[in-house]
Order: sequence, then C-alpha cells, then structure tokens
Amino acid sequence: MMMKKMVFYVLAASVCMCMPAVAGAQVEPIIRDNMSVERSLRADFLSSVGDHVVGGAGWFVLPVLHDGFLPELNDSFDVELGGYVAWNFKSNESYVFIEPAVGVKWNFHLLDELTLYVGARTGLVIGLGADIFEPDGGGILGLYWHLGEGVDLRFEGGYAHVGRGGAQLGVSFPF
Repeated sequence: MMMKKMVFYVLAASVCMCMPAVAGAQVEPIIRDNMSVERSLRADFLSSVGDHVVGGAGWFVLPVLHDGFLPELNDSFDVELGGYVAWNFKSNESYVFIEPAVGVKWNFHLLDELTLYVGARTGLVIGLGADIFEPDGGGILGLYWHLGEGVDLRFEGGYAHVGRGGAQLGVSFPF
C-alpha cells in the first residue's frame, strides 16, 4: 500500500513540475512531423526508492529510427542497453541485486519541452546474497522533460520486480 502511494506522489509531483514547461510552450503541437530529425545518443541515470528498496538504473540509449514508424508523426524509436542495481532490505532478508537488461522505446515528441514514451525491457535478475537468478521483463511508460540544452529530466513507471520500485526519476544527457 505504501508503494502505491509513493508512486502516486512521485507521478503527481512530476506532472506539477512539467506544468510550467507546458504552460510556457507554444500551443501549436509539434506531434506532426514536417522534417527529418537526427536524434543523439544519450546516457540516462535513474534512481528509485520504494518499499524496502533503494536503487537505480543506467541506460545507454541508441536511436535506431530517428523519424520513427509513422511518417506523419514526430516520433522516434530507441534501443536501450544497461540495467538495474538495487539494495532490498526487508526485515528478515537483505540483499543486492543486479539486472543487466535491454529494451526498446517508442518516443512521441509532443512539444519542444515534452516527450512521452512507451516501451518494454527484458533482463536477467541476479541476487547477490540471495538465491535469485531469473528472467525479468515488462512494459514501461515515461516522459522526458527537456530542461535545457543538453539535459532532460526523465520520469518512468514500469513493472516492479524483485523489490525494484515501479517508478524512477533521473536525468538524461546527450553525447
């Protein structure tokens, strides 16, 4: 129950933080695509705190379809390589797990300041100090809020597994 409340509070705070960017943006949406856009490689770092878990994730984001699937929309498609690391500290058990993973992400560039995405990831959970060695996977939903040239705030919600929080907040840098 506590985790559901925390996910709600983080989501509500993220929406509130995005409101000034959306309010200050031109009303004209850029979801319609009129030109080809070259997307950059990115390094994303996220953190999560949940019910008896503290951890984070790191992703190397490779754009593979700069103009997406639908020519009339401002969309793009990425492959992510990276993974999760977290410390699970429940009352009777405490362990660290790592999860190398790979994922795909379909981005919708709605405004200059806001990009929404959906995707999926799969990986292998390895518990250090626990007898855990199992496949994992699930869907993700998130947003990039473009703070300025070269840095984005990234918020993501997804399937919580092995104590990993369902919501993560972090930053994204192009290179």
